[in-house]
Amino acid sequence: MSDAIVAIGTVATLILIVMTVRQQGKALGLQIQQLEHERRVREAERERVEQEARQQRQVQVRRVRISSNELEYDSASPYGLVAFAAMGSLITEERSHPGARNVWQAAVITARNGSDMGIRNLSFHTEKLERPDYIYPSGATELLKTYELGHLPPGREATFIWMDRVERALHSAKAELHFSDEDGHRWATDLQGNTVRVDQVE
Repeated sequence: MSDAIVAIGTVATLILIVMTVRQQGKALGLQIQQLEHERRVREAERERVEQEARQQRQVQVRRVRISSNELEYDSASPYGLVAFAAMGSLITEERSHPGARNVWQAAVITARNGSDMGIRNLSFHTEKLERPDYIYPSGATELLKTYELGHLPPGREATFIWMDRVERALHSAKAELHFSDEDGHRWATDLQGNTVRVDQVE
């Protein structure tokens, strides 16, 4: 009789253990489900934040615009280009008098940073056209003899100058301004106002 009682007790203990394990398993399963749910929520939130950041970045970079022009300068004083870059045109007094010197042309593209962020490493990419000869950042007192501008603050302009070129050449060469945003992503904008990200192709 005592063996039967022991056996019954053993069986009952085993049943209790099995039930306890099952309950713990269910509880563990619920915890795993809860953790997985929280992980998915965090990932969704992170993706939402990243998506908003991408959209905001695109809105900002699309405010970086370029426009072309054709300006004139006295062939005897090409370094007077600061004046025409600042005023929009330089026509010397000699041009309006007999025996005036030749007036040469320069093709220019003005980049305006209309965004709320600074942009960096501004340079022009063209098809079969040399790099610009000078850059004139707004407010400067002299031309920069370089083809790349390191930084353009919000609300500022910079004029890229191709000496002895006409405006049509810039359009024919499909001139594009390439620049970096604050996160280091590279963008290109053209004279038609199209802006695309170009990290993968540079």
